[in-house]
Amino acid sequence: MGKTSFLAVPLVAITLSLSGCSFPGAGSSGSGSAILKSIDDGKTYAPKVTIDQKTTIASADILSLVFESGNSKRITIGTRDSGLFASENGGDIWKKITFPPTKTYGLVADWSAPTRLYATGDWQGRGKIYRSEDRGAKWEEIYTEPNTGTTITMLVQNPRHPETLYAGTSAGVVFRTTDGGQTWENLHSISAPAISPVFDANDDTFYLLASGKGIFRSRDNGSTFEAIPGGSKSAVTKTLPEATSLATDPSRAGTVYAGTKNGLFRSRDFGDSWEEVPILESSRKFPIRSVVINPRNSNELLYSAALAVYRSTDGGTSWSTYQLDSNRAVGTLRYDPQEANVLYLGLRVF
Repeated sequence: MGKTSFLAVPLVAITLSLSGCSFPGAGSSGSGSAILKSIDDGKTYAPKVTIDQKTTIASADILSLVFESGNSKRITIGTRDSGLFASENGGDIWKKITFPPTKTYGLVADWSAPTRLYATGDWQGRGKIYRSEDRGAKWEEIYTEPNTGTTITMLVQNPRHPETLYAGTSAGVVFRTTDGGQTWENLHSISAPAISPVFDANDDTFYLLASGKGIFRSRDNGSTFEAIPGGSKSAVTKTLPEATSLATDPSRAGTVYAGTKNGLFRSRDFGDSWEEVPILESSRKFPIRSVVINPRNSNELLYSAALAVYRSTDGGTSWSTYQLDSNRAVGTLRYDPQEANVLYLGLRVF
């Protein structure tokens, strides 16, 4: 079978096809919400799930969220089973993008070309990667797995070279393109699903998680990888419990955070050594699913554990909490790149 391409249909058809769906209601506390937004630096949140008066995206499981370069009001989200959605006004109203594949774990808004998007998805059981030059109106397949059963679990763009993207699969294969998806090359095999790709503030260092296996680091833009800390490839290293999320400090080269099954850890030397961040003890009983650092204030960080979000403004010494009245956890935490006090939470089932 050849490449698949998708063409958007008029929005009215999408609205009609969704209008009969039943979605949980959303209250100010976040009940039933797929997306929550804060405009006061994470102190309070409001649901942002409206398509029209009858339809919402409240029941969607959010797997990815990106901002258009130069226009953070335009947001695109990828979901587990509901497809892609875009908002032109910071999440107040969403519209569905025609994109039949499911499981969009990887979503990239090209920082060098505002109308260009890359998205991963499962189509007819096979993992694929697509590119759009017009904000999702049309899609072109640029990569396919050879058989069914393998999902593309990560996709990230190089912060210096826009034509370079890194992808990873549920089988643990990590690969790269340096020409925008025309050709691909193998990089590494980590024998576990590849997730949580992040670049260090120095741009050359790249981290990812091998789910259940530990953290891998590349110091040369992905050409080679090593397990860290200490080269250990075991599920529980000598200094870290099993990692479940990663984040880097956008302002401090070498500073990386690892959310784990038993606490939050920080490294200031590119992952060579780690210290435990003194989070609230009750939250250490649950996996930390997401971490984010304010790009304008390195002492402000947030993490999610179970059905709560924790915020510190003093580098992790003290914390405030926010309860999620939901049966889903936060899988995505994102600061608005243009407004320092605006945050988005994406909820999903793990």
